[in-house]
Amino acid sequence: MGSIDGKEIVRCSHTDHFCLRLQPSRLNRLNIAPYKDLYKGRTAVILGSGPTLQLFDPVEADPNGQPILYAGCNGVFRAFPKVLDFLFVTHRHDVKREDVQNLKVKEKKFYAYFREDMFQDAALADEVIASGGYQFGSGFPWCGGGPRWPLTDDVGHYEFGGSCSVVFFAVQFILYTGVDHLFFVGCDADDTGYTNKTSFRQSAGDPKPKLMEPSRVKRQWDEVPHFVRAHYPNVKIKVINPRGLRKIGWQTGTTLSWD
Repeated sequence: MGSIDGKEIVRCSHTDHFCLRLQPSRLNRLNIAPYKDLYKGRTAVILGSGPTLQLFDPVEADPNGQPILYAGCNGVFRAFPKVLDFLFVTHRHDVKREDVQNLKVKEKKFYAYFREDMFQDAALADEVIASGGYQFGSGFPWCGGGPRWPLTDDVGHYEFGGSCSVVFFAVQFILYTGVDHLFFVGCDADDTGYTNKTSFRQSAGDPKPKLMEPSRVKRQWDEVPHFVRAHYPNVKIKVINPRGLRKIGWQTGTTLSWD
């Protein structure tokens, strides 16, 4: 179907859009593939950095007494330093090396390796690895118009798609682990910015940091229901205190509930 800057264009597997072809990933075979269906039947919560994160009180277990899995993105660990099972880090502006060194998660810290990003912070990646973390592979972080990296259900063998935002890496990973309930918290996907609890890109002159390119991030979110229906049709999804995701087609609520 052609190419852009040497990247092959293909039709996305879960929509009618065109996508860039994902490449096999040695990093993901080593670090992600072992999690395939490891948490089958469990409940997971993905914690984004939106303002509604401040309305959430973590719950330890599901109705069957199984511990709930928590996956956070970038500076979320500042809001919930003790509940995270997984942390996905991509922003060198948000996460300092001492943060990575001192942070303890229950399972793993992951740092994105963008194959074509010459500006990524190799030293920070080394700190993640030195503190017990792992890298995962993705294509160049691209959130512009035209074909983009697609979401994939085989992140154990291919690069992660959805490089428009770190939350999409967490989505692909958590679904890959086999959970049957998934809640989104703080995934506001609008222009209200980031919660101050995460200190994301916040400075004295910008007391309320804004989400970069919210319309483009929302466009990526619009692909997620199609992806879930195509590859994980039995997973039950609910958005807690929704804002930008109110009309995405999933259940909504104010607390974790399994109804």
